[in-house]
Amino acid sequence: MTSRPPLRIATWLLQRCLRGRHAESLIGDLLELHQEGKSKWWYWRQALAAVSADIADAVRDSGRSLIVAVVAGWCAILLWRELNAVLIAHIGDMYWFLRHAGVDRGEGYFLVWLLGALLRFAFFVASGWLVARVNARHPALAIAVFVASVFLITLSWQQVRLPWHYAVWLVHYGMAVTGIVAGAWLAARRRQRYSMITGS
Repeated sequence: MTSRPPLRIATWLLQRCLRGRHAESLIGDLLELHQEGKSKWWYWRQALAAVSADIADAVRDSGRSLIVAVVAGWCAILLWRELNAVLIAHIGDMYWFLRHAGVDRGEGYFLVWLLGALLRFAFFVASGWLVARVNARHPALAIAVFVASVFLITLSWQQVRLPWHYAVWLVHYGMAVTGIVAGAWLAARRRQRYSMITGS
């Protein structure tokens, strides 16, 4: 019997999403059955069913901490919205200060935009860090739920009228997802360092 190539994407999904002691044996069993003749559609169905069951277990296991984690992330984003409103309210004063400091108009616009973008990114990083720290047992699940909530809720805030609005929208959401994931990564690194120091 000829060896069949493993389904890389489905196997990668299983390796990344399944938790617990039985994850490796389940993946091994599925690969073995696929090698023995089960179809790739069967393998995909089994992989998606296993991941879905694991996600459902994680949601049940997380319970309140998942909700608290998402609320903590949203607190950081709402704080950023308030600071952003203050920044916008004083944008004229910032331009005036930069003009009197000898900065030309184009550079002034860029510096104010850069300040707003860095502030936004910092708060997205903080929100991702908070979400991953609050729900430390299942940080990937908490981050996925939080990112989905950011997309679903903030889509109603967007007013896309002109073609260039789509570019702004893509930059904003790209920055949001990158910042949230970076914050979660920082939280994971901190947790990893702490466990190495304490030996737990």
